[in-house]
Amino acid sequence: MVKNFTNATVNANNALYNLVMQNTMRVGNKRFAYIPLDLLYVDMRYQRLDTSSKAKVNNLAAHWDSNRMDPIRVSAHPDEGRFAVLDGLHRTLAAKINGVSGLEAEILSFETNDDQRLLSEATIFATQNDEVETLTPAQKHNANVVRGVKENVALNNVIRKYSIPLKDNKGQGKSAIGTLSGFKEALRITATYGEEMIDDIMNVICSSRWNDEPNGFSNVTLSAIKNVLAAHQDIKEQIIAASISYFRTITPNTLLAYGKANYAVRSDRSAMTLAYDDFVSKTLGVSLSYGVENNKMVRVA
Repeated sequence: MVKNFTNATVNANNALYNLVMQNTMRVGNKRFAYIPLDLLYVDMRYQRLDTSSKAKVNNLAAHWDSNRMDPIRVSAHPDEGRFAVLDGLHRTLAAKINGVSGLEAEILSFETNDDQRLLSEATIFATQNDEVETLTPAQKHNANVVRGVKENVALNNVIRKYSIPLKDNKGQGKSAIGTLSGFKEALRITATYGEEMIDDIMNVICSSRWNDEPNGFSNVTLSAIKNVLAAHQDIKEQIIAASISYFRTITPNTLLAYGKANYAVRSDRSAMTLAYDDFVSKTLGVSLSYGVENNKMVRVA
């Protein structure tokens, strides 16, 4: 991947480089071609191999699927008869592991002056993802339902049952009220505990009218209800009935406030779980399921 090119090496690769350039395909203002791996290299002046993720490269190699691979992006170096990889280092390394002969690539051409070209390449490399939005689990949900991903299908059944709006609420503040702001936690719970658990949680929230309250569907609320229900599966119906009756008189933020008042140094998740567990213990006369040990919330044996 990183090579010191001699004149002999340049001459040997020029014919192959020229063949690649002669067979590029234009799509709009862009050029694409299939480039042999031997013509690809990494310019260590703006990239560093030691910061690449070996785990990601190995995972990509193990799950290699050319249909899912976007073309890499390279810079043409006609003076050297090779191409500098700007975007696609992991794909290039994974292709080498799998013995792939080459990769589809978008070819960019810059100034032939090395200093000017270096600046252009470094700029593209450093800023290429500045405007790219990474898909969140919530944004991937509908596609994963279509794909038949088990936890997404199960969660979708519950979302539809309780008519819960699915919206990616990152950074939307008050507009998150009434929508599943804790989608990632809901999906995690569904994957770990199954559809019945997430159904019970949504039943408690919606029957208590917490679905119209701030933090009604937050990660903290979902986690706290899950923690307590999971600890008392033998009496969960009693807990659900008692919780709905009690929760209708308070809000999620009120329960959290009770927890923070009594367990001030705990995280929001722990504080809310402990406050909820206290309520269940006092109301139903069962032993506490959670306690504090060494400043951490722990399950009581």
